[in-house]
Amino acid sequence: MYCSHLKRLAPPPALPPGTSLSECSNLRGISFPGDVASSVPARVPSLFFDSRGPKLVKPEEWIKFWKIRVGDQVEVTEGKCRGQAGEVIQCDYLRNLVKVKGVNLRKIRTRSGPTIQVEKKIHYSNVALLDPADNKPTRVKWQMLEGGDMQRVAKRSGSVIPMPEAARKILDTSNYIDGPKDTPPEVALEKTYNYFADVEKMRLIRQTLTKYNRDGPS
Repeated sequence: MYCSHLKRLAPPPALPPGTSLSECSNLRGISFPGDVASSVPARVPSLFFDSRGPKLVKPEEWIKFWKIRVGDQVEVTEGKCRGQAGEVIQCDYLRNLVKVKGVNLRKIRTRSGPTIQVEKKIHYSNVALLDPADNKPTRVKWQMLEGGDMQRVAKRSGSVIPMPEAARKILDTSNYIDGPKDTPPEVALEKTYNYFADVEKMRLIRQTLTKYNRDGPS
């Protein structure tokens, strides 16, 4: 086990004789007893290990009002894929990332053997919506209508950027059939808790415990 993993263990194992902490980064092949390995907690706090891959952003850094939705046409404005355009196929709201179809591809090997290309995610700030007027990237602002609805407006031309069909899709629940674990609304709204019966039950329990927990006859 590499010494960089020492911080995962509780308690940490002792270093080999004659070894200082400054030499810890150069150690390789250290073996630990089984009782130390078994003392590692099942869930180690994220503070004690280096997580790989995109990290979850802090709640205060979340984007409150996303202007990009699945199905939008965007263009990459920064990074190695700058200038490439495509359709948004995924929005990661916990990491402020989007996945664009056919952009920022990487090769992965499948279990069957052949290599395929999949899209890697791109940061939200590195893509821009395309202006419907000239099909060029533009900044977008929200505009409120009289009925209270919001629409996206391109700052370059003032054109309205409609929401894609995938974002405006509304589930129709009128034809849903109740399953065995579904509770009817009238049963869920029924008042079943009786405060006075609960108080009387607790009074009887206390009386019973007091009666049988005496040290001796009075």
